[in-house]
Amino acid sequence: MAILTRLLQFRSAAASDDDDSGLERKPAKARRPVSEREVERGMADAAPDTAFVRARNEFYESVGTPVVQRARLWTINIVLLGVIIAMALAIKAMLPLKTVQPWVVKVDDARGTVELDKGAATLAQAYSPSRPVLERELFEFVKALWSINGDYPTLTKETQESAYARTRDRAAQEFRDFVKREGIYGRMRSEPGLTRSVERKTITFRAEEGVAMARFSTIERTRSKPDAVRREWLMMLQYKLVPQNAPNEIERNPLGLYVFHFEINEER
Repeated sequence: MAILTRLLQFRSAAASDDDDSGLERKPAKARRPVSEREVERGMADAAPDTAFVRARNEFYESVGTPVVQRARLWTINIVLLGVIIAMALAIKAMLPLKTVQPWVVKVDDARGTVELDKGAATLAQAYSPSRPVLERELFEFVKALWSINGDYPTLTKETQESAYARTRDRAAQEFRDFVKREGIYGRMRSEPGLTRSVERKTITFRAEEGVAMARFSTIERTRSKPDAVRREWLMMLQYKLVPQNAPNEIERNPLGLYVFHFEINEER
């Protein structure tokens, strides 16, 4: 208590000395009044987070987090899509077989074995069939066009379909006109046991490339008329050799011989 009393006396004495020093004291600067809004703002900054502030922050986090995640996932998806496209292009480039390349191999006429020497195989595009090969292929077309077996109509239809697959251009319509004119399927139904076979006579090639003349005979029989009815025919065929690349075409027509036009005349 004595110490507190001395301190008060000392402060009073110091104040008296300042007043007696003769120095002029500057008037105190007036302070700007503080508005109620500033007071509230300062109290809000100094005060801990209220329930409203916490709810607002949680709402921002709940809404903003999915947006950020979606943007991140979108970027990842774009990167993965680019990787998948690059892998697909790489796999396509690594495929060893892009097109089918047919080859022609030589077969021994006596033993029927395939020759295995280096020059035994030839690319189909560079292969030029011999005349006997062309004659055989052309007569197979003529035979399939004319043959009838009423006991096996399905076989007749399959044979004609195989011949029709070898037609191109005008020959396709000429083939359909021939089947309609001959009435093949109607005759098989109305004439039990109808058969028509084809016998080859000669096949000659004209000076023009891709033109052949086929002479042949047709022999018809039915159960009611077992005696053969023979007729002689001359058929002109225009053909071309078309390189094959599709697997189904190679299997069906490996030589690539197609008929583009034909004319039929009966020889008397």
